[in-house]
Amino acid sequence: MLPLFLLFSCSNPALQEEYEARKAAALSAPGEVPKGWEAEGALRMCGPAMEQMLGTAIARESKAAKPMDVKGMGTIKPVLELKSFKLIEPACKECVGTKGRLEGNAEVKVAGIKTKIPFKANFEMDLRFSSEQRGERRHIVLTPQEVRKLKVKFEGAAPMNLSGVVEKYGAQVLAQIDPVDLGDLGGPELHLRDARVVGDGGCMRIELLTDAPEPAAVGKWPKAPEEGWQAVVSEEALLAIARREAFAMGDVADGMGIYAEPTSLDVDGDAFTLGLRVWRLGGPDWWRDYTLKGSLAVTGQELVLAADEVIEGPKSEGAGVADPLALVGEAYLMRILQDSAQGALPAADSFSMGSSQWSVVTEDARGVGDSLVISGKIQIGKSKKAR
Repeated sequence: MLPLFLLFSCSNPALQEEYEARKAAALSAPGEVPKGWEAEGALRMCGPAMEQMLGTAIARESKAAKPMDVKGMGTIKPVLELKSFKLIEPACKECVGTKGRLEGNAEVKVAGIKTKIPFKANFEMDLRFSSEQRGERRHIVLTPQEVRKLKVKFEGAAPMNLSGVVEKYGAQVLAQIDPVDLGDLGGPELHLRDARVVGDGGCMRIELLTDAPEPAAVGKWPKAPEEGWQAVVSEEALLAIARREAFAMGDVADGMGIYAEPTSLDVDGDAFTLGLRVWRLGGPDWWRDYTLKGSLAVTGQELVLAADEVIEGPKSEGAGVADPLALVGEAYLMRILQDSAQGALPAADSFSMGSSQWSVVTEDARGVGDSLVISGKIQIGKSKKAR
């Protein structure tokens, strides 16, 4: 049987107007993308992760490339291996600048001579960033651009001046590296209005602008990951997205006129505090505030939040007593936050780079400053069939 306070009472027009005003604000469109917008989240990848991917791609392209003709006298087939790598300032807008050192052997067959000559080469090149809206998601791709610099130095005596030939070969190999297809970001719970790439102290930061109705920028960026990847979402943006989803959901208690509104969010380490207002509309009309406390963790490569404490707060006149976890459902509230946070990550658990498949592994989640930070590693998986 339902409690009497849920059966007998009158509606309150003023309270209903307050609810509708808060709902309209939460669901309002943010307008046009402003110039010079501040990031509300980001996906970050630093040198080691990029080195791992590009090193695999360079080795594969070098192995697949055909020997080059040397002035009609024979052939040369350099075999390249990436030895060092770092991210630098790019030469073009919306690019990621890269700098590295290659080592290898030039397999030379010239004028009856068959030998291998070791060499080293320094290079600079840019990867152009592009994003394309696909429904409710943005597709992210990094495409190699023209090599800016490539200088080869042989470690031993060569039968002729082969530096120019190897430099041309190396430039072709680097330029032919397949695009890094990072897949989709965003989704039904995290609409992205725009994305861009910026340098970030030796890291690549793909900055995200959500469709939160009001600006919700990251205040201070957490420490960059030493390896792997990192996703950052400001608590303010995450709260705005959760409020929108909660209001869009409507009645959450099987026609009882119960509505949920997340009002505040603080994530500190592996703990979170969520402010919640429970509305009862349609007679009797009231609201009551609660504070939910709980923990967050990564389980099965997914972010999981669980509330374990409820604290009662202020209430409207005539408000009944209700357990928010019973009326609204802990799973309902936590799923909204979990899905919103997951929207800052690649939609798939893998992405492709040429014939190689890379796995995106989620390992940790915690609150840092005013942001939720999710991190993990990137590891090479099974390769597709060669082209």
